[in-house]
Amino acid sequence: MRNFLTAIMILVLGAMLAWGAGAMPDTLFVHFPDEVVVSAKLTLPAGNYKFQRITNPTDPAVFTIINGDNHQVIGTTPSADLAESKQEQLHADSSVLIDEVDGKNYLDSMTMGGKGSSFIFRVPADVRKEAEKDGKQVRLEAHVGGQE
Repeated sequence: MRNFLTAIMILVLGAMLAWGAGAMPDTLFVHFPDEVVVSAKLTLPAGNYKFQRITNPTDPAVFTIINGDNHQVIGTTPSADLAESKQEQLHADSSVLIDEVDGKNYLDSMTMGGKGSSFIFRVPADVRKEAEKDGKQVRLEAHVGGQE
């Protein structure tokens, strides 16, 4: 009986600690083979990145961008950098779409597979138009994970 009560107390304590820690972030891991323009203020060199989002009802589309190799925070993408954010049916695959225009790569959108979230980033209108017209869009594989 004592072991049973101890096990119950451990489970309750674990649940309380998990609840107190708050929301777990949604994380998308991606490798950019070339430099990518994320916003007017942020360009990422080629490398591994982690886009981390904590579900927040007041601003659900803010990402912290972390260098996947040295774990340093590179910057953030506030909602103003997004053209659209939407919940959809659950996607099987995670991906990132890049627009290639005039030798530059622009972050177009990302889909968090299994989470049902898609995010379309603001790019200059002429860039999106040119990318759609000439088919210069590249889909990169990505994967979703939780907090490391």
